[in-house]
Amino acid sequence: MKWSTGWPGMAQAGLEEAVLDHLVSSILKAEQVLVFSSGILVECDSAVNLLAQEDSLFSVLVRTHK
Repeated sequence: MKWSTGWPGMAQAGLEEAVLDHLVSSILKAEQVLVFSSGILVECDSAVNLLAQEDSLFSVLVRTHK
């Protein structure tokens, strides 16, 4: 799902587009990854940086997915 309006704060954050995705291959191509847990933002960084952190939730999810 993609959208370019309707998310409060998108313009202020300098975002032009937000993508919700569950495919790891698509997420790894994103400039920035936002990881939510129970509706709370818990991580925000590039996929490369999050994967480099072995204890990051994103890294654990990617390893578990394989």
